[in-house]
Amino acid sequence: MYTDYLSWLRKDSKTLTVITFNYDLLLEHLLDDLKIRFEYGKRTGVEFDDAARRGGLRRSIPSRHVHILKLHGSSNWGVCRGCRKSKVQEDMVVAFEKSFVPKRNRTCPRCEDKWLESGIVPPIIEKSGESRHTGLAWGEARQALRRAREIIVIGYSLPESDKEAVDLLQEIVPPPLKPRITLVCGPKGAPEAYSRVLPNSFNDAEAYFEGYVASLLS
Repeated sequence: MYTDYLSWLRKDSKTLTVITFNYDLLLEHLLDDLKIRFEYGKRTGVEFDDAARRGGLRRSIPSRHVHILKLHGSSNWGVCRGCRKSKVQEDMVVAFEKSFVPKRNRTCPRCEDKWLESGIVPPIIEKSGESRHTGLAWGEARQALRRAREIIVIGYSLPESDKEAVDLLQEIVPPPLKPRITLVCGPKGAPEAYSRVLPNSFNDAEAYFEGYVASLLS
């Protein structure tokens, strides 16, 4: 079901960006199964550790890459604070092929000097996500929402206490350039918070993800 949906999305999209607060690697594994190249944004300070993956991205067409913007970090990221090899921000973020567990003897593969820290940003009340090593990803997510022509929100209840998410969704452009917005939040429909936050009308699928995908691919 997941691979069928991703294939449908990729075929139907000129460009595809996934913005997520999740840390897991399910999406990356699915895209690898489909042999679809992905990167963690264009200039977000995240570099792959695997040389073959880096080379494949250089040789392929950038506009066909899926961009995954993980705003709270990822379980496969290791962060070198103040890395002297970092080109776009103070910290270097290295994306490994598997989940990264910090070890005292694991140094940055770029500068080979400092120890790597976990790349996960735990959720807290204040707006911590836009600081440190995920700040550039937040900036790219805002740009993606401003220029999007279709937005699909899956499985997010949008609690009003999540100021980061509310602020992010307000980047969606208002009419007359409004994108098509679909909310997939379960059979009871989207929470009322969406009506207050989103500046545009939206389509409420009133279905769980499985039912939504079945209706698309049937």
